[in-house]
Amino acid sequence: MLEKAKRIAEQEAEKLGLEIVSVSFVKEYGMKILRVVADKEFGLTLEDSERLNLAMRKVLDEDDITDEDYYLEVSSVGAERQLKTRREIEHAIGRYVSIKTDKGKFFGDLVEVTDDSLTLRINNKGRMSKTVFKNADIQEIRLAVKI
Repeated sequence: MLEKAKRIAEQEAEKLGLEIVSVSFVKEYGMKILRVVADKEFGLTLEDSERLNLAMRKVLDEDDITDEDYYLEVSSVGAERQLKTRREIEHAIGRYVSIKTDKGKFFGDLVEVTDDSLTLRINNKGRMSKTVFKNADIQEIRLAVKI
């Protein structure tokens, strides 16, 4: 059942130019939920979620993947999600991120990813400068929201 739901999610997402991050069946508050988490290059919009939900619902209704009642939930990975893989980090080039090191937290636009470092363009009191962080010093990297 889960594999079939994943296949449907991936097929419908591909048609819409979206990427499936995860598909799971969960039970919360006595309700069974088919939870689909999707993304795209510059973030999933509400309209993207709605389009994927409608496309999946049509196929799921026709395919009847389970006899149980369930809710379909399509959501994004989150505006400030942690970047865990090299692919996710490379995908974030050009986006605003936060990097946590033992020296503090730094915010800026990710401009370069190499095998051993990341480079951010940081606004320091109105002056833009590039700062290189060694991968070994980075404790965490997340997408960030500019305020």
